[in-house]
Amino acid sequence: MATPDARQKLRVGILLDSCRVPAWAYAMLEQIHRSDYAEITLIVLNDTPERPQSPLSSFLAHRHLLLYGVYQKLDDRLFRPRPDAFARRDLRDFLAGVPCMPVVPERSAHADRFTPEDLRRINEQDLDVLIRLGFRILGGDILRSAKLGVWSYHHGDSRNEREGPPGFWEVLENRPVTGSVVQILNEDAGAGLVLCDSFSATDPWSVKQSCNSAFWKSSTMLPRALRTLHRQGAERYLAETRTRNSAPPLYARIIRETPTNRELAPLLCRHLTRFLGHRLRHRFSFNQWNLLYDLHDGVSRPFSQYQRITPPKDRFWADPNVVFRDDSYYVFFEEVFYRKRRGRIAVLTFDRAGRPGKPITVLEPDYHVSYPFVFDWQNRTYMLLESSAAGRIQVFRCEEFPHRWVFHRNLIEDIAAVDGTLFQHQDKWWLFANVREREGASICDELFLFSADSPLSGSWAPHPMNPIVSDARRARPAGPLFLHSDAVYRPSQDCSLGYGHSLVLNRVTVLSEADYREEEVLRLGPDWDKKVRGLHTLSRAGRLTVIDAKFRRSRLF
Repeated sequence: MATPDARQKLRVGILLDSCRVPAWAYAMLEQIHRSDYAEITLIVLNDTPERPQSPLSSFLAHRHLLLYGVYQKLDDRLFRPRPDAFARRDLRDFLAGVPCMPVVPERSAHADRFTPEDLRRINEQDLDVLIRLGFRILGGDILRSAKLGVWSYHHGDSRNEREGPPGFWEVLENRPVTGSVVQILNEDAGAGLVLCDSFSATDPWSVKQSCNSAFWKSSTMLPRALRTLHRQGAERYLAETRTRNSAPPLYARIIRETPTNRELAPLLCRHLTRFLGHRLRHRFSFNQWNLLYDLHDGVSRPFSQYQRITPPKDRFWADPNVVFRDDSYYVFFEEVFYRKRRGRIAVLTFDRAGRPGKPITVLEPDYHVSYPFVFDWQNRTYMLLESSAAGRIQVFRCEEFPHRWVFHRNLIEDIAAVDGTLFQHQDKWWLFANVREREGASICDELFLFSADSPLSGSWAPHPMNPIVSDARRARPAGPLFLHSDAVYRPSQDCSLGYGHSLVLNRVTVLSEADYREEEVLRLGPDWDKKVRGLHTLSRAGRLTVIDAKFRRSRLF
């Protein structure tokens, strides 16, 4: 097989049913079109004539799916996410000069095959990749008409869930995550070569909302894969991809499609019951983040033995960061008043006996801040803050510890990033942060890594493997990295069952400018107290360990 030259732009073709495509696909193709690694050189347009059908015959043909149609319309009316990933946009806005080739495929019951003449014309374009955004299941030589094959999205985990419609079964069966996959198609429609995948938290109530987040996030996945292909070259890229796909493609679950009226009725009853129970609980109680602490040698004590610090009912306390200095412990944390819904930074001072003082506000800009990360550099103390509301990652300098802080500089600008966490390793500073590249996607899904020679650098190099984790179950940082028995551990959050549901400990096995790898070693859920609903930060200094935990609290008393 011929392979593309990584020094030249990749030649990309698109398989479409119409030049009017969903907004997520428009954004994805526009990103490719404006890139320095690929160019769109051909549009293959499905020109199959529509078969007119009377309203009565259409109703009779689909009457067994009537309830699903009603649910879809109700979901669309009740939940209107913005920006809407499925609003239609015309690709001719920026692809007007790209050749368009109308084709009429040969159609079987479920698949489309291309005629020899159409295949000849496509082959003449010398494409590196064909992107499938239209047609039905593809079969035959079209799958081999581009050097690297036909790349296609599957919204769902294709290795575990080969079903549709996208996102439906995940919401109605209350599954925690919804997968997104980019794969190279082959004759077995369910066993393509997976190029990249990602997992988003499933919205518990709306298929539209859940899909909106997943599709916006997935719009950056295929451009990233093309960029990596261009950088590595086809031989290395395919070799690494095949290694990741080395497990046998076994599959045990039933493949399901759009639910019939009989299938959907009990699902909707259970869904409505869950929703009403949720609304009832919300009416009489609310979730509040508390701080819990333990003064002890080592970190092996169970959370049930930690002491609890409960804030007043009008606010919550979260994101603790522990500092030990001058025989005292200082816990910096986020404080949010429910009425204002804007975070500020406060500090609790502990004496050596583990007795906390009164919280004092130390930083309150006119925008939301949280996740304080305090560090020392060249005999000065600084605080890295989560300031995504300002569109940048900021550092403040301490003028009088621990109470007075002033703005020092922006580390990275024009970025939607949360929970920035610094770590020094092998003469480099590493910055971990969850990043949202596309508005509308969740910010809990993807962990990015940057490096610099100084923690105050204004020039942070993005890691070539970004995102280094693309999974809502363990991406988002949950406190400082730490050493234990000569190994590096990264605390992270499991946001699949709600923001900050569980803590995950990941052992970092490779950390370099070319590679990053980690493995999950421990998962800590909110199961030691029936009132606990989540936990999402772990910080330790000296003998003091502090976590935050979300407690259910009554509105009545």
